[in-house]
Amino acid sequence: MKIIKYIFVSLLVVSFTSCKNWIETTDSTVNPNAATDAPASTILTHMMTAAIQANEGNNARYANMFTQHFRGLARQHAGYDSYIMNSQNFQWGVEYQQIIHQGKIVIEKAVAEGNKPLEGIAKLMQAWTYGNLTSLYGNIPFTEADQFETIKEPKFDDQMTVVYPGIQALLDAAIADLGGAGGITGDIFLSNSATNWVAAAYTLKARYYLHVKDYANALTAAANGISAAANDVLATHNGTTQSGRNLWNDFLELQRTTDYGATGSFLATFIGTGGAKNNAKTNESARYADIFAVNSDGDLDINYFGTSSLFSATSSFPLITYRENQLIIAEANARLGNDAAAITALNNVRASLAAQYTAGTYTAYVAADAEVSTNAALITEIVRERYVTLVGQIEVFNDMRRNKNAMGITPSTGTALPGRFLYPNAELQSNTNAPQNATLFDVLPVFQ
Repeated sequence: MKIIKYIFVSLLVVSFTSCKNWIETTDSTVNPNAATDAPASTILTHMMTAAIQANEGNNARYANMFTQHFRGLARQHAGYDSYIMNSQNFQWGVEYQQIIHQGKIVIEKAVAEGNKPLEGIAKLMQAWTYGNLTSLYGNIPFTEADQFETIKEPKFDDQMTVVYPGIQALLDAAIADLGGAGGITGDIFLSNSATNWVAAAYTLKARYYLHVKDYANALTAAANGISAAANDVLATHNGTTQSGRNLWNDFLELQRTTDYGATGSFLATFIGTGGAKNNAKTNESARYADIFAVNSDGDLDINYFGTSSLFSATSSFPLITYRENQLIIAEANARLGNDAAAITALNNVRASLAAQYTAGTYTAYVAADAEVSTNAALITEIVRERYVTLVGQIEVFNDMRRNKNAMGITPSTGTALPGRFLYPNAELQSNTNAPQNATLFDVLPVFQ
């Protein structure tokens, strides 16, 4: 027994000594099972998959809860619906690590290969991500972001003077690159079409010009934006596996059943029977049935268990679309007093809706119709259409704040609607440049 004991002790000493020597080398930071490199096309695919999560996951659910398209009903989400949230409820690791940082790698590889379109699409993905981040959080790391080798604690750049102009410059660079020599591979959204990505970039430019109320530039950009629904940027889902499901569906049916739903939905009342969105030329019953349905308990719910075009397991999710582009054209024209052009663009959206919801009614408006007969009425109708058409997307929260709650949504508690997302706890704890003491009800500069 003593011999065995001594052998065992000897082995421990050797083992501990070896471990200590190994820990003190860089080998301890290397995962032998992790890939050290990948083709640019593979990384681009990963970026786009991450963009689905960033646009269709928690951000979108919080945004649509704050705008009362849907409501938090139970457990944590009941608290969230009453605005009981803190910095631990928010994260931007997907955006900064899986899109912006990975985009940097794709750009480096594309430059080395002399592949301009691949470089351009990576810049577009970065600009799109920065646009989401600044619209939700305000001042963000931008000029010093993703430089961890030299900048451990990046500064937070001013939203209005640095970030939004920087996003527009990045999109301009993306557009120029997309017209250069080379080709895109790994694209899961637009089948490697540089031409269609140029149009999507212009729609993004129009989106961010609309955020800052630069209606003239929004109109100019949207004129070159997505011109047909066939060219929409959509997150497609096969629904055959859990990872392949529509993310809204996965959350509602598998992850948090009954936590989040339609009870108390402002949208449901707005487009339901007798709702304000219905009029002599508009019948929203078919769109209502696409978004809402009665569940097995007899309660109104989000239609994730039926054949919804938005929330079934296989539903494609809209990210950058023709309808959004036309609504930007409509609103920008209306804000500039070009009512006839605004009505034309609004009617383009209505024609698209009529083609999808054949049991509904979306007759074209004419200038004499009460809904569009004055400039104020026309703007109201466009704002209302955006509220319904962009259901499920982050942009509805941006619209609510940008238009000073023109929809007339009553806060679920207290007297103020949320005005921002809170900086993630991980950033607050690791970056001394992170602004402290932000509240959920702060009004971001872009929406003041």
